[in-house]
Amino acid sequence: MKVLVLSVDRDNDFGRKAGVASPIIGKENNINAAVALGTKDPEDSDSNAVLAAISAYDQLVAAGQDAEIATICGDLNVGIFSDSILSKQLESVVAATGATSAVLVTDGGEDEYILPIIQSRLKIDSIKKITMKQTQSIQDAFYIFRKMLDDEKIQRKFVIPIALVLVVWGIAALLGQPNIGLGAVVLVIGAYLFEKSLHFSERMKKMSHEKVTLAVFLIAIGLVTVGAITTYLSMMEIQTAQGYQITRIQAVALLAGGMTWWIVSAVLSILMGRIIDDLIMERNPLRHASAPFTAMMFGFIIPSISKIILYFIGASEKIGISDFFWIAAGLAFGIIGASVNRFVAKKDRLEAEKKERNAQ
Repeated sequence: MKVLVLSVDRDNDFGRKAGVASPIIGKENNINAAVALGTKDPEDSDSNAVLAAISAYDQLVAAGQDAEIATICGDLNVGIFSDSILSKQLESVVAATGATSAVLVTDGGEDEYILPIIQSRLKIDSIKKITMKQTQSIQDAFYIFRKMLDDEKIQRKFVIPIALVLVVWGIAALLGQPNIGLGAVVLVIGAYLFEKSLHFSERMKKMSHEKVTLAVFLIAIGLVTVGAITTYLSMMEIQTAQGYQITRIQAVALLAGGMTWWIVSAVLSILMGRIIDDLIMERNPLRHASAPFTAMMFGFIIPSISKIILYFIGASEKIGISDFFWIAAGLAFGIIGASVNRFVAKKDRLEAEKKERNAQ
């Protein structure tokens, strides 16, 4: 049984900084790769991880174990796209080496996110985490912080959003509109968290290959933009009619109630585009089956709750039984969506098990 000593570079520092192609198989190739990366960036921990993997490989060989060493690399865009690259490279390494188990050598927690991917293909015998030795002085801590700010990956994840928030808040303060600045900051943070939760940038990369979805996505942006303008004008009319500035709670309720169906329409449009593209590319469109029900659930519930909030703060004259009916209808759509999602998941699981039995 052959053991694979595996080092993982999830954000592809070897490719980006040293121009090394991956996967990197064999002791000599890994030594050359570690030297190349160490020469380009002596402070990068990935080169130390590879050297630690080489050390582990030598120990196994010295003990008479049949072993091989390899390094797989992902992409700077860490996430779904990066992990799919790592999966393909791991499969090619396993095919080339014939390994049946692995010793994973990693330089941090981020690389360990792909542990389930490795375990689905190899039995993990051991995990070795490499920690860089650092002194704890304030000067060293400041230097490490400054080097982190120079890292492109950290810039994209943390520095740019924080900088954008500070710029928006600063502009609002200069214009004498701190309340607008606070709202804009919340909007920026919310949009950033929304993007990170839904992996929006990665989806846009995939969407570029789906012609109908891309076209419909532009329509969806137009719907949301029109909705935002319409809602804003409606809020200004309400403020003028009541003779005083709307409160923050009132503004949030009016914004949610006014924007919800525009956003739901945009989501449904994108889903329709995805389904059409799936049919064109002969993929299973059922994977989107539960999404319309979820969108309709929010479409029914949020405006009704917004109206109820406006009533309780005295900004709306009355609420009717219809508002509670729409909330109940939204919950019904949510239950249907959950049931559909469970059905599709079960169907996919049965098909996967059937394929696995046929393969055996």
